[in-house]
Amino acid sequence: MANDLATLKAASASLVERARLGDQNAMAMLTRVKEEAAKGTPRAKLAFRHLMEYIQKNPTRGHGYVPTRRRMGPNFYDLIRKASRQGDVSRFSADVATLAMRAEDPNAAAVTLADGHPLTRERMQAIAKLLGDEKEQKLFYFCATCNNGARLRMLVQVLPPEGLQIAKAARIVGHARTIQGIRSGHMPLMKLSPAVAWELGE
Repeated sequence: MANDLATLKAASASLVERARLGDQNAMAMLTRVKEEAAKGTPRAKLAFRHLMEYIQKNPTRGHGYVPTRRRMGPNFYDLIRKASRQGDVSRFSADVATLAMRAEDPNAAAVTLADGHPLTRERMQAIAKLLGDEKEQKLFYFCATCNNGARLRMLVQVLPPEGLQIAKAARIVGHARTIQGIRSGHMPLMKLSPAVAWELGE
């Protein structure tokens, strides 16, 4: 029960922040939650309560994290760095999921994200759960772990816009996790670049 509440709170935070960044799917979901809550649907009422709590605690005007995020300018990767250092898994996953889908330079985002907390299985699962249902979560895991560039290129050609966002976030998270693995000595360099690994005699 506690895990479900933590997941719901994190999902509420992610949904609000995605809507603030102009994500139309998130806006539509917020509207749907409000409508279902008005009808008396128990799950929707609980979700709506968490949404309102998050909005009240994190207004769009003021100081700190949220107003800076709206600008999406040079400070954008500083936001990813701050998000990556969040100790709370729920907040970490909500911020990383939101920002990774909006990054204009996936490589820069991955390198920045790699400087934060280790992307453990727990953190990967928390991010995946915020991106949708089972189908979206499978897409996230596939794109985060696939090393076959040709297969990924074929996949992105047939994905809808929301699927492309998930794929991009997954590649950023997966790339960052690989960087962390190489730095820690748990992964060979060829996982990141076979050509560089060959040049260095790995």
